[in-house]
Order: sequence, then structure tokens, then C-alpha cells
Amino acid sequence: MSTYINLSSTLINPMKDHIDDEWVKAHDTNFLYREILSRGGYLLLTPACMIVVALDTIIGLGSAILSLATLGLSRDIVDLTTNHLGSTRKIVTLVFIGLLKTVNPHAVVPDADDQNGFLTDPLFKKIHDLAYEFKDSDSYLAKYLGSRVTLAISPFIVAIGRVADMALSLVAVTFSFATLGMIDKVNEIACYSLEFPSVPIDLIECAILCINPFAVDGS
Repeated sequence: MSTYINLSSTLINPMKDHIDDEWVKAHDTNFLYREILSRGGYLLLTPACMIVVALDTIIGLGSAILSLATLGLSRDIVDLTTNHLGSTRKIVTLVFIGLLKTVNPHAVVPDADDQNGFLTDPLFKKIHDLAYEFKDSDSYLAKYLGSRVTLAISPFIVAIGRVADMALSLVAVTFSFATLGMIDKVNEIACYSLEFPSVPIDLIECAILCINPFAVDGS
């Protein structure tokens, strides 16, 4: 049994995987399942994604308030916050995948959880790796001040990547639909770059970590 992460991973991913594995990719399925019902399934899954992610957002924001109120001292509450808000940042991507798969159920798309943006991801990792280096330092100044300062400026640096991703997504999504989802790399760029609306989520997570840099692991 898989570990619970958020509503999206618990409710949407199994349905998407079922359509992919049992209707589209299975060798013993007929044309009706492979080409017709699969498209209808993905089309219905698109508004379902929006509803489920909205619920994830409500839970994430509620637990974020608790995380801030408890100064990030409860690892369980912080994990609940980051897991559910992690679903929120995928909402546009999930809608794109649903619509693209409605057009072409055989289109290959990446797991939306693998990266945090396309151009943003390397920026995000570098600034957070630096913050965690400070956090693990033997120096009191680096551990308690350097980590917080780095985390405090991280949303502004990451925002540059988000803006670049927004511009990239316009091109990538257009090409992805124009090629009917037949170019895997274009689909990948489109999926990851569509995470650009995550700036408010970045700010919330940053606020929690600025209060308590030890709220999450650096791994």
C-alpha cells in the first residue's frame, strides 16, 4: 500500500494510471477502449483534477497557518503543508496533461512530481542546497543566520525562474498541441514549465523555513 502524500496522489494518480495501463497500453484492449474511452476518461479527469487540487490547497493553507503558529516545530504539520501545497503547484500541469491526453492518449508525459519547474528547478535546488549547507554548518552564525537569510531571498531568485518558465510554457504548450503530443521532449518542457503559478506557495514554504530552517530535511 502506497504512503499517503496528498489527495491528488491518492485519488487522481491511480485513475490516470488505470487509463494508461489498462486502456491505452494494454495489448488486449480493443479500439473502443484504446482510442475512444481513454479520451473520454482523460477529459473527465481534467475537471476532477481541479476539484481535488482545490481541496489539497485548502488543506495545505490550513496546515500552513498551523505550521506558522507552531513556529514550524511540528514536523508532521510541516510535512502536511508541503505535501498538500506540492499538489497545488501542479494544477495547471495536470489540466494540460488531461487535455493533451484527450487529444492523444498515447502522448508521453513526465511525472509532474519529478521537478519543480523547468528553468526554476536548478535555481530552486542551488539556493536551497546553499541554505542547507549553512544549516548543517558548525558555525553558529551560518547555522542560525546564514540559513535564514538565504531562505529569505530564495523566493526572489526563484521568481526569476518562474517568470522564465511562464514565457517558455507559452511556446512549449503551443508546440505540444500543434504536434499532437508526439514529441516527448516538448511535452516534458511544457509540463514542467507550467508550474510557474507556484510563487505564492514558494512564499508560504519560505516563511515556514525562515522561522525554523530545521522544519524539513535538506535531502
